[in-house]
Amino acid sequence: MSGASYVYIKDSNGNPIFPKIIDGVIRVLNQTYLEAIGEGIIPNHDPLHKFGYNEAVGSEEETIWTGSANYQWLSEAQILHLSSTSAIDDSGQTGINTIEIQGLGADTTIVIDTVGLNGTSVCSTSIAMIFVYRVRCLTSDSTGNDGKNHGIISVTNNAEDTTIARVEIGDNQTSMAIYWVPIGKRFFMTRLYGAEDAGKKTTTRLYAAKKAEVFQMKFINVTINSHFTHNYTIPLKFEAGTKIEVRAAAIGGSGVVSAGIDGWLEDN
Repeated sequence: MSGASYVYIKDSNGNPIFPKIIDGVIRVLNQTYLEAIGEGIIPNHDPLHKFGYNEAVGSEEETIWTGSANYQWLSEAQILHLSSTSAIDDSGQTGINTIEIQGLGADTTIVIDTVGLNGTSVCSTSIAMIFVYRVRCLTSDSTGNDGKNHGIISVTNNAEDTTIARVEIGDNQTSMAIYWVPIGKRFFMTRLYGAEDAGKKTTTRLYAAKKAEVFQMKFINVTINSHFTHNYTIPLKFEAGTKIEVRAAAIGGSGVVSAGIDGWLEDN
């Protein structure tokens, strides 16, 4: 607008600080926007960190998660089944007693379910889910510093022919560089990172698929026994319903790859 005056705010390093308008009021923060999101100062904004690990990446592209294969997305919500490979992961034992499953329900809103383990016997969720993005081990009857899952905890579809989440022995949480943006949310990605630790030339790609579309490549990087970090000066925006995957392929196979994404979820 002709004749208008503007005030630019910068931090001590010369980086611009952009005031946020919340409920029609300009809020001026004394920290960066991301720090304010992390502290929960900005309403309807939640930080998101998704990291994955695949210790046996093949010569053909694989998703970066501990399933060590291409991730299989469910097409409909269903009651999920879960079990451990160890009988010690059970109530009254020194392994893990209960776990928390974070995922999306039938309408792709965020749902959370807590399930008690029964060792190697199959348990079920009480909520139908179409996607699981994180599993956390919650409680243990261990009196020492153990308090870890003694077996691999697997979450499968109802037919038990597709694994959709795994907690490796002792990890107490899933490791999966996969996400599905919930309904009513948008995801703003600020960072993508990855590493290869087996001396294999590895190509890592970021993929995203909007609702009813195929996966499209959004980033590519080649590493060999090294790591990379890509910070997005302008965050990548992914709308509700978008599926996100980090995949990699290692020449000759047997690649050891970790990767992850950072950003925040924001209400539409």
